Amino acid sequence: MKKVILFVVISLFTLVQLNLLYSQGSDEKKQQENWKWVLLDDFEDCHNWEIINSSFSTEKWKFNEPCLSRVKGSPKEIATPNNQYCLGAKFHMDETGDTRKFIKPRHIIVLPGYCSKISFWVNGRDKGVVMSVMFLDENNILYTFKTKPAVLDFYGWKKLEVDNLDKKLDQFSKESRHKGPMKIIAFIFENPLERIFDKEIYVYIDQLEAYCRDDQPGQFDGSEIKDIW
Repeated sequence: MKKVILFVVISLFTLVQLNLLYSQGSDEKKQQENWKWVLLDDFEDCHNWEIINSSFSTEKWKFNEPCLSRVKGSPKEIATPNNQYCLGAKFHMDETGDTRKFIKPRHIIVLPGYCSKISFWVNGRDKGVVMSVMFLDENNILYTFKTKPAVLDFYGWKKLEVDNLDKKLDQFSKESRHKGPMKIIAFIFENPLERIFDKEIYVYIDQLEAYCRDDQPGQFDGSEIKDIW
């Protein structure tokens, strides 16, 4: 009789454990399914972007203003008949203070949902500039985070990321509904050690994406509308 009771208890305990494991696995799967990569810009059309100097720009390069261009070429990993172009930037940096350039969207990019990280492809041309991304949270506080890797000391295409945004910034989530979406303000290129003198810098960017949790349907409806009419 004791053996029967022991067998029943063990069987019930096993069933409870299996049920807990199944529930946990279902929750994890459901949570993973809510996360997805969202394309923010494939740079096939670059009219939404502009490049500006830092406020300390000198007269030295007044005839060599930074410029952007739609350039044919994409990483082979993402190149398709519908994705053949990238955003090209050309600028100078000198030793007298002009050590930062900002590539900004003309219309601020709103991240669609609770965002964990962003990624994009960069062709750094092995010039050694340092790249970072500027964000704006719902409290109108600006944050700047270096990319991984941060130094563009490579030639050819490489995928860069800014991660752990869900831990670094206040943004909308189910746990804090008063928060709103993050925004991308600018890509920043700088030479903090002032090692790049009188060099013409070329940088290419493609396929800007965000890894977001899609669990706030309808929360940001209308964010694509621009009040300019």
